[in-house]
Amino acid sequence: MDARVECAVQQRQVLFLCVFLGMSWAAEEPLVYFVEEEAERGTLLANLAHDLGLGMEELSAREPRVISDQKIGFLLLDPLTGDVSLNEKLDREELCGPKEPCVLPFQLLMEKPFEIFRAKLWVRDINDHSPVFLDREILLKILESTTPGAAFLLQSAQDSDIGTNNVRNYTISPNAYFHISVHNGADGIIYPELVLDRPLDREEVPELSLILTALDGGSPPRSGTTLVRILVLDINDNAPEFVQPLYKVQLCEDSPVGSLVVTVSARDLDTGSNGEIVYAFFYATERILNTFQINPTSGSVYLKAELNYEVIQTYTLTIQAKDGGGLSGKCTVVIQVTDINDNPPELLMSSLTSPIQENSLETVVAVFRIRDRDSGNNAKMVCSIQDDLPFVLKPSVENYYTLVTDSPLDREERAEYNITITVTDMGTPRLKTEHNITVLVSDVNDNAPTFTQTSYTLWVRENNSPALHIGSVSATDTDAGANAQVTYSLLPPPDPLVPLASLVSINTDNGHLFALTSLDYEALRAFEFHVGATDRGSPALSSQALVRVLVADANDNAPFVLYPLQNASAPCTELVPRAAEPGYLVTKVVAVDGDAGQNAWLSYQLLKATEPGLFGVWAHNGEVRTARLLSERDAPKQRLVVLVKDNGEPPLSASVTLHVLLVDGFSQPYLPAPEAEAAAAAPADPLTVYLVVALASVSSLFLFSVLVFVAALRAFEFHVGATDRGSPALSSQALVRVLVADANDNAPFVLYPLQNASAPCTELVPRAAEPGYLVTKVVAVDGDAGQNAWLSYQLLKATEPGLFGVWAHNGEVRTARLLSERDAPKQRLVVLVKDNGEPPLSASVTLHVLLVDGFSQPYLPAPEAEAAAAAPADPLTVYLVVALASVSSLFLFSVLVFVAVRLCRRGGAASAGRCPVAEGHFPGHLVDVSGTGTLSQSYQYEVCLMGGTGTGEFKFLKPVVPKFQSHFPGPEINPQF
Repeated sequence: MDARVECAVQQRQVLFLCVFLGMSWAAEEPLVYFVEEEAERGTLLANLAHDLGLGMEELSAREPRVISDQKIGFLLLDPLTGDVSLNEKLDREELCGPKEPCVLPFQLLMEKPFEIFRAKLWVRDINDHSPVFLDREILLKILESTTPGAAFLLQSAQDSDIGTNNVRNYTISPNAYFHISVHNGADGIIYPELVLDRPLDREEVPELSLILTALDGGSPPRSGTTLVRILVLDINDNAPEFVQPLYKVQLCEDSPVGSLVVTVSARDLDTGSNGEIVYAFFYATERILNTFQINPTSGSVYLKAELNYEVIQTYTLTIQAKDGGGLSGKCTVVIQVTDINDNPPELLMSSLTSPIQENSLETVVAVFRIRDRDSGNNAKMVCSIQDDLPFVLKPSVENYYTLVTDSPLDREERAEYNITITVTDMGTPRLKTEHNITVLVSDVNDNAPTFTQTSYTLWVRENNSPALHIGSVSATDTDAGANAQVTYSLLPPPDPLVPLASLVSINTDNGHLFALTSLDYEALRAFEFHVGATDRGSPALSSQALVRVLVADANDNAPFVLYPLQNASAPCTELVPRAAEPGYLVTKVVAVDGDAGQNAWLSYQLLKATEPGLFGVWAHNGEVRTARLLSERDAPKQRLVVLVKDNGEPPLSASVTLHVLLVDGFSQPYLPAPEAEAAAAAPADPLTVYLVVALASVSSLFLFSVLVFVAALRAFEFHVGATDRGSPALSSQALVRVLVADANDNAPFVLYPLQNASAPCTELVPRAAEPGYLVTKVVAVDGDAGQNAWLSYQLLKATEPGLFGVWAHNGEVRTARLLSERDAPKQRLVVLVKDNGEPPLSASVTLHVLLVDGFSQPYLPAPEAEAAAAAPADPLTVYLVVALASVSSLFLFSVLVFVAVRLCRRGGAASAGRCPVAEGHFPGHLVDVSGTGTLSQSYQYEVCLMGGTGTGEFKFLKPVVPKFQSHFPGPEINPQF
């Protein structure tokens, strides 16, 4: 409050001073009063009475009045006191505006007397107005290319105050680009300029907002602000720039056409057309243009064609972004095509070898490479073949494989292999490729021809026509080509005496067999031979098969009556007692038929009889029996004609005549038949008997002498004396034993059976004999010693191969199988006896075996016996004479040699002094040498020959085994028959 009073006093003092001064110049100058604007109403400005030098009463009397041209009553004159005060607040800016000074003229009119006084009211400015900008925002557009130092005139602020209270300075808000420069105008107004300090970059600062502040000179100063917004105008100084310089995209190769690949984005810091960007491929290849397309506005890249990873795995696109000003930027888009398993594996065959030879080991059949155009696991592959093949896959380098044989191939087992090579990748889903190759196996001649049968049995009816096709053999060769071409041939028979070449022939190409001659069942019932089949390979292989030719019987032989013998000189006569009962067996007609089977089935019937009804013949066995009781009326001589007929087609027959004498008892002599009487009257030939006896005697002596000679020369001893020449002479002696070493100079000698052409050895074998039945035993000796005397036996030939066998060490001939009706009744065996010397020597013996239904049945004579029977007596005598002469000569020669040796031995002993020769011991009988050389037992046969027949037939035969003395070292033999 004190401050306000002090201020008012000071103002009044100033006012008084001014009035006083005005009054002093009133005569010349108008009165001047000063007042600050916005002074309060009633503020005392001056006292006119005082200023005019008038008293208050005078002033009041003169009726003063204040008048003004502005028609405003801003002054109030108190006529009583003469005080002039403000009638209202004055606003200098309203009254004077920008005019300086602000003087308000007014007149002081006094009417009594009338007098006018001029006066001025000088309204002084106070800082009551802040600077004001006409626009709240000043917009400046400045090119970003404006160089630093450029000045931009800004709008000045308006301040109603004047003088020092007017705008005196400008400031700008702090920034990095501009500052304010103030310039005085010609009118005294201060103008602000915005000065650029550094280059603008629209892309960095596209717009600036600054606060422009205008300050006046008042105290305190007042200010006004406005917003200066600076827009940085663009120039095309920025090329488009991609967000990423490199885009990497993975695109599945099965992506559909039209799918979005990638969207590239570029920025251009410029604006307007300078910032408008167009996208395009930059120098793209035709392949890229055909595969991709780009949206020029959005920068999206789309798939235009199908992708194929196996063709192109990576696409590199260069995309250009170009603005309206011609500037451009580039980016790279790398499109990695990701693989899908859309390609099956491939197999590329490098080499294939076909055919390959069989039996070859680890042969490379094929070389191939596998590949898969996919990648990763899709390109990993597994290669395989079937499990059941003799091949194996061997991997090599760089996906190469070799197909190799795992085991030897056999073309005959399999000539062709279809191999499927399967290649499977490891992708998802798995794809596979199958490659089929055919491997042919070439043939090697490793298989011999094989006959369809190991043995063939061919039937040929006897009496066939020559060159008849009797059958075929067939052999197959599992090889191929020339190795399978089979050539047939007949192999040489083991027995060179078999005329195989004259019996059969074979077609070398097809194996057809032909009979070259007409076969006779009775002469040759069967024969065997081997057929060879040889291929044309190199080396050639062959095999053989046994062919058994069986001659089928034809009914070409009439029955042959064995008993009774039909001999006109000695007819068969049977005796029948008259007391015989009906059914009494008179005799039995025994007949055989050279045929076989039903052709040999014989039936008997009585064809003629002296007394019909007295005798009967059984149809099946030929037994002649009485049919009734005999009577005295029956003739004593009965003649029966029996017909023997076979069952062939057509049937053949023979007849036999029986002479039957009816007697009252067997003590009664029977009436001889006329033929028998004639035979009895004929004298026997004594020469034949003498010759036989002489031959047997000389042969026995010769054999004995040979044995004694050999035994005598095996060793001999003598003493050698040594005598000195002293007196008396003394002497001593030593025994010298000379052992003769054996050389294999003696062939085996067959003791049994005796080989006699006039009386061949014939053995009987019942047809019911079991396998292993002893037929006979071949007995042989060898004059040598040691292993030179070890004998072995083997069957060289047989009518029926396989029917008989010979034991190798003891010479026993036994049956090898059961006998059958098909076996020929006459069997001829040739047994070979061979020693163990070097070189081996051998001898052979021929056996004749007759197959009979029982020992009571007469047997068929051997062919040699038949020939002997047919021969006249004279040749037999000649043979006996020749044999006797030969044996006698040999005997005499052996005796002479023996005597000469003895004499030489004695002469040598006499010259040496005392020289007795010790006789070597020779055993009285032959003993077995190591169980193989000779018999440990002897066989003795009693043979009854029919006198006068000249046939040499056996009537009966039995072996007799003698009892040996106890000193015999061999075992006792029990005969079994």
